[in-house]
Amino acid sequence: MANREINILTRASLGKTLFFIPSCFILLLPANYIWSQEHSKIVDAGQREVHIPEQIRTVVGLGPGTLRTLVYLGVAEKVIGVEWMEKRSQSARPYWLACPQLGSLPVVGPGGPAGINKDPDLEVMLRLKPDVIFVSYMEIENADKLQARLNIPVVLLSGGGTLGDFLTSLGSALFVAGKVLRTEKRAKEIMDFIEMTKTDIIQRSSRVNGYPKPSTYVGCIGFKGLHGIESSEANYPPFVWTHARTYTHQPNEIGHLTVDKELILKWDPDIIFIDASGLRVLRDDYAKKTDYYKGLRAFQNSDVYVLFPLNTFAVNAGNALVNAYAVGKILYPLSFNDIDLPAKADEIYKFLVGKPVYKEMERCWGTLGRCLHLEE
Repeated sequence: MANREINILTRASLGKTLFFIPSCFILLLPANYIWSQEHSKIVDAGQREVHIPEQIRTVVGLGPGTLRTLVYLGVAEKVIGVEWMEKRSQSARPYWLACPQLGSLPVVGPGGPAGINKDPDLEVMLRLKPDVIFVSYMEIENADKLQARLNIPVVLLSGGGTLGDFLTSLGSALFVAGKVLRTEKRAKEIMDFIEMTKTDIIQRSSRVNGYPKPSTYVGCIGFKGLHGIESSEANYPPFVWTHARTYTHQPNEIGHLTVDKELILKWDPDIIFIDASGLRVLRDDYAKKTDYYKGLRAFQNSDVYVLFPLNTFAVNAGNALVNAYAVGKILYPLSFNDIDLPAKADEIYKFLVGKPVYKEMERCWGTLGRCLHLEE
């Protein structure tokens, strides 16, 4: 049968472990890579040419953010296995809350930081025999070896980058996976929706330009684990979109930051936002060093607010948008006075993951944008 060739032109960042390969270089599949059905060729985010079946009925997603991408694309019913880390941390993520059936699927590997750039459980994979394996944060050489061992197409999606540029990686992953799954229209709809929502946040925040703004800081950002108030981000998307005045947004800083706690005390921000993933770490530290926190004006004035976890198995686009509306309502109440946070959150979640899951998120993490009182 004649092959149908699909080219995906992308040089999306794949982190430090993946490098751009010129398009003139084509990786050939092993001679024994035989297909029993019609197939196509795609070029994945690692610039690898991969043969895929014309009909894709079953898939597996490996690596941070991959399962979320598949849920966004509306193909959760095709997923036949999940990583152990997904099952272990079931409550944190809207895509998991929206698709509880994923919890009953076989475990295909460890997942999480421990599973990055490593093989899944080969025995389980051979038993499941998915039509395609999607993977992020894997070296090109390792993806080739995995594909050869399993005789199953392995498609690299984008991975790496920083929280600040996560939309670039997300867009690449959606469009690569969309080409494979023939959900390109849905991929475009997602990116258009995110752009439209982000534009609304930016325009509302721009109304206060020229007026004094409170200084801000965000702490407890998840990064390869849970962290306390010192864990921050140079280009925290909700701050960027709301034009927040923050000390961590500096021209020479990018990505995750571990800020000296004495420097936070020196900055003494007017308002502090806390990523809910690190609340337990923060409470433990507060119990040991209460005087430190009482020295910060935000804690003195009860201007410490809780946001939903942003970076859990890569950046959660839905939480980034929802958090930005919460930040906007706190910093600029007049510009966001018509926004009902639970309703807006459900609008965003329903579009991205197919269900309004704000109440479930609230049960996990508490009310979005609530004032935090650590002594309670």
